[in-house]
Amino acid sequence: MKFLSQKLTLALLTLVALPTQMNSMSLTAQLQETGKHALSAALTAVSEHKLIAGTVAVAGVGAYVLNNKYNAHKKEIHWDWKNIDVTKVDGTPIETVFKNRALTLQKNGSEWLWGTGTSAHQVEGNCTNNNWYNFEGKTLDGAVVQPAGIASDHWNRYKEDVQLMKDIHSNTYRFSVEWSKVMPQQGILDTQALQHYVDVCKELVKKGIKPVITLYHYTEPQWFSDLGGFEKAENIRHFVLFCSEVFKELHPYVHMWLTFNSPEGVAAQGWLTGTKPPAKKNMKLMVRVLHNLLEAHVQVYQAFKALPGGAQSRVGILKNILQLDPWNYLNPLDHLGCKFAGDLVDKSVYKFLTDGVYSVFVPGKVSYTEENAYVKDGGKCLDFIGLNYYCHNYMRNFKNIREPNQELEIHANNTKYTIYGEGLYRAIKELSEQVAQPLNVPIYVTENGIGTDSDEHRDLFHKRYLYALAKAINDGHNVNGYILWSLMDNYEWGQFAKHYGVYKVDYENGCTRSLKDGAKYFVDLMKNSKIY
Repeated sequence: MKFLSQKLTLALLTLVALPTQMNSMSLTAQLQETGKHALSAALTAVSEHKLIAGTVAVAGVGAYVLNNKYNAHKKEIHWDWKNIDVTKVDGTPIETVFKNRALTLQKNGSEWLWGTGTSAHQVEGNCTNNNWYNFEGKTLDGAVVQPAGIASDHWNRYKEDVQLMKDIHSNTYRFSVEWSKVMPQQGILDTQALQHYVDVCKELVKKGIKPVITLYHYTEPQWFSDLGGFEKAENIRHFVLFCSEVFKELHPYVHMWLTFNSPEGVAAQGWLTGTKPPAKKNMKLMVRVLHNLLEAHVQVYQAFKALPGGAQSRVGILKNILQLDPWNYLNPLDHLGCKFAGDLVDKSVYKFLTDGVYSVFVPGKVSYTEENAYVKDGGKCLDFIGLNYYCHNYMRNFKNIREPNQELEIHANNTKYTIYGEGLYRAIKELSEQVAQPLNVPIYVTENGIGTDSDEHRDLFHKRYLYALAKAINDGHNVNGYILWSLMDNYEWGQFAKHYGVYKVDYENGCTRSLKDGAKYFVDLMKNSKIY
């Protein structure tokens, strides 16, 4: 009996107190050994004491089940890329998968979108009247926030850039309208600035490229920030007015409208992590801001639908997903951290969009619940849902870390990101189950890219992520397009060192553009899968 107790104790301790740092093989081995110990102890105990037998059996079965769950989790979060042919999905050439999807959409009166994206502050240049301009030059975490300046000079070179889009066989361009240029002062409309965006849209349409417009991409006029911005619900009306004025002029040309680029990112980075303006660190305020952003989306959706041409317009919002996986699968604290973070920035958004209820609870931090009566009563607030996706992280002791093992995931220039193609499949599946299917709306991948100077890594990124996209489509997920970030190298929110572009921008020689070798796989795939 003493030997049995020692063996049972060892099994239970192994089950609940594994080291916090171990590779997946050692964790699997310990789980298997735990199950062997516990089941062996259970068999011995049967003839000695039924209570002990039952206890040990439960421990053994628990270890066995946990081992199976962990193995399934491993297969989900890491695919065996060495044995995957990224040029085919279930034997079908990848270009055929996309071509077939395009043909199916065409039969239903829609169209597959292939394109690239940018945002105003990151590429236009001379955005000198917004919150980001006044954030530049400050010191953040020991580094100076570099000014954007003329950025990539897209404002002046848009005709050249539209031709570059045409050259790579894209049929879509996602870009943002700079609020601070169109409304430089409260209630004042700059018609010349607005006409510029009309001209951009006309040039795109002339070249057969569909404009997809983002109305808020991390920047707002300084006068709006001075009023308290989205911290105050009463300020939403200013954003609705801006959006309505833009819609009146541009709606004849625009294929789709996106209200906010990653509202959870705006709120979390501006009011929780303090990495974007206004650089506050207040979870309660962050939760309120995110709620106000979602309310603003609904109000803009309603305003557009009430305007001439609005009934035919397509309006959505962009959801950024960064999965958090427990660093130690057996550490309940790592699971708890994943849950609270997911509730804060993911589930709260999903529930608002589908049920009209915005609710966040983080013990000891925040408890917040509000309802939108229109959405709760079944009012429509989305014609589609956009997905921004880059990577996943692990939750380790309530802190985010990226995969350290570069044999599993190659690191990108961004310190948070790795090449993690299977994550795009996971994100599509999650968004499909949480939003797209309940609301019967399609998904568009509206942002996905890699910041790197390595053509080899860029090529690998495209092969793996586009394979994951094709697999998601092949598995029945309702995805209608893919927009790569970014058309060109750009100002990457504080510095120019992270190079995401299909086209390289030579900032030392007049911002000249040149196609990167690492982008050619993506370009060829667009060319070979088009049906027009």
